[in-house]
Amino acid sequence: HETLSGNVAPVDYVWTNFQPGTYMYQSGSQPAVQAQMGLYGGVKKDYAAGYAYQNTPYDEDVTLFFSEIDPDLHQAVVSGNYGPALPVTSTIGYTARYFLLNGQAYTQAVPPIPAGQAGQKVLLRFLNASLESRSPILNDFYMELVAQNGKAYPYNRHQYVAMLPAGSTADAVITPANPGLYPVYDRQMGLSNNVMAGTGGMFNYLQVGGCLADINGDKIVNFLDYAILASEYGRTDCSPGTPCQADINGNGSVNMDDLVILISNWLNTCP
Repeated sequence: HETLSGNVAPVDYVWTNFQPGTYMYQSGSQPAVQAQMGLYGGVKKDYAAGYAYQNTPYDEDVTLFFSEIDPDLHQAVVSGNYGPALPVTSTIGYTARYFLLNGQAYTQAVPPIPAGQAGQKVLLRFLNASLESRSPILNDFYMELVAQNGKAYPYNRHQYVAMLPAGSTADAVITPANPGLYPVYDRQMGLSNNVMAGTGGMFNYLQVGGCLADINGDKIVNFLDYAILASEYGRTDCSPGTPCQADINGNGSVNMDDLVILISNWLNTCP
């Protein structure tokens, strides 16, 4: 649904009779410019309730949208300097400097992505609005790739990395056995925020389980859990032999990442 320039009447685009699957739509006039400026979106249609495809049941689904930004190109368009006989004539010199997952470049303030409970089948819907191919990967996980561009494979593909060409989609199923935080990111290394040092870009954690931040085990995330985290904050020696109660994400230290998880689960009650 959009309003055309110079026309107050809205225009509706309607798709009918399309097959079950995960799809991406984008600008059809100047996609090289307009798609990376945000004119894109996703559409999903299930075969039936709880079934992505005829032979693909799932309990929870997670959308993972990869995109990118070239701020110089944006500035050229905004200032009227993009087009024939203008300072920027095309996207040949396009250079993305911001890399986004679900519309955000990762920082420690970005909360993890809820991904159901341990033991559930989680359907991952990958979509790529970048101008380049991306390679989604989950640490410590093989995925069952079940479809590409809304077309189910005859047989699932057991892979560690998914290939996601520009403008394409892919569906994969995982079944996490344990609660925890599982990193998901682009193996093509779209991992910077304007070439800023440190973890950023197309990166986040899938959060499996609803009680990660219930540090003291009383079935609610509150000040008692925060007090434990505060008492251990700054520890970097966490290990099976020297455990830290507040090492929520299990990375061996108690730091801001753990605090962000606790805040994002604040007052959650646990089954």
